[in-house]
Order: sequence, then C-alpha cells, then structure tokens
Amino acid sequence: MRLTQVVALSCIFANLAACEQIAIFSTPQKKASKSNTALAIKAQNYFWNTLHRGRYQDISQADYLLMAAYLQNPNDPKLAAHLGFLHIWKITERQRYINESPKITNEIILARKYFSDALVLDPQNAIYQGFLGDSQLIEGKIFHDQRQEVHGYFTLKSAIAKWPEFNYFTAGYPMSILSPQSEHYKEALDWQWQTLDLCAGQKIN
Repeated sequence: MRLTQVVALSCIFANLAACEQIAIFSTPQKKASKSNTALAIKAQNYFWNTLHRGRYQDISQADYLLMAAYLQNPNDPKLAAHLGFLHIWKITERQRYINESPKITNEIILARKYFSDALVLDPQNAIYQGFLGDSQLIEGKIFHDQRQEVHGYFTLKSAIAKWPEFNYFTAGYPMSILSPQSEHYKEALDWQWQTLDLCAGQKIN
C-alpha cells in the first residue's frame, strides 16, 4: 500500500472517530423522571416489603414488578437502583439455593447495569455509587478481570469520600471474600472498624 493511501485511510478513520465523539456529546443524556403510576407504586412497595422481611424467595416477583415499571419509565433512578439491589442481593445470598446454578453469575452483570443507570440519572447519590463499585469489583473477581476489579475499587474509594459512614461498610463487605492474608482484605477489615468509629462518634476499643 502506498504512503499516500495509508495517510488517506488514517485521515478517514480519524474523521470517523471525531464524528462519533461529536455525535455522542451532542446527543442529550437521559434525565431523571420520577414514576408515580399505580404500577410503580405497587412495585416499590413490594420491593421494600420483600427486603425488610428478608423474603429472598420473593425476589423474582419483586424483580418482575420493578422491571415492568422500569420499562414504563427507564428514567427513574430509584426503580433502576432497586433492580440493582435485587440482583446483588440474589447473588450475595446465593447459598440459599440447594443446587446453585452457574447462571447466578449473571445477577452481578445485571446489578452493575442497573446501578450504572441509577448513577447516570442521580450522579451525586453516594449509595448508588457504592453499590456500583461493589458490582464492578465482584464482577471483575468472578471473571478474572483485574482492570474491572481496580475500576470497582476506585469507584468505592470515591463513594467512601462522599459518605464514609455508609460506604466504608458497603466497600468492605465484598472484599471480605478475599484471602485474609491479602492487603485489600486487611484494608476492608479496617474499613469496618472505621464505620463503627464514625457511627459511634468515638474510637471503638
């Protein structure tokens, strides 16, 4: 291939990339919009009732209702976050299943997707950011993706900076599955103590 052809192709690819970036940045982002429909209210109430009573067996029904409401309005950050909570709860307590399926790992992918959606719609919400970091970290661990793990770790660090009392625990919990000899496990344990200190307003002995 001649040099002139190489230069021409390079220019074409550069222009295409620039056009893509311009098109993306000029396209409006999703904007948060609260749902007040009867379905959304029913779905939210069922979700909280399921969560507060620890009714793990009702996750599928809660998921069904929330998903139906979210499809009506995919701009509601609470609906997105509650879907994320259901999926991360499902994989976190997967030992409840007698015959655990390898497909349970799909729950963390869905959790990451919905927490990501929720954070786009409510970017200052430290709770959503903390659980997004959890899902990134766990997904990276499951699929041996170290970059994803690192991404999740720093998402959690940012969430801790925004609301340490809540996110020291949120961040430390998934890291408790690591080897007790690892530095991140020791850091996670320290985060649990810091949660107690902050909530008590004094250093816990």
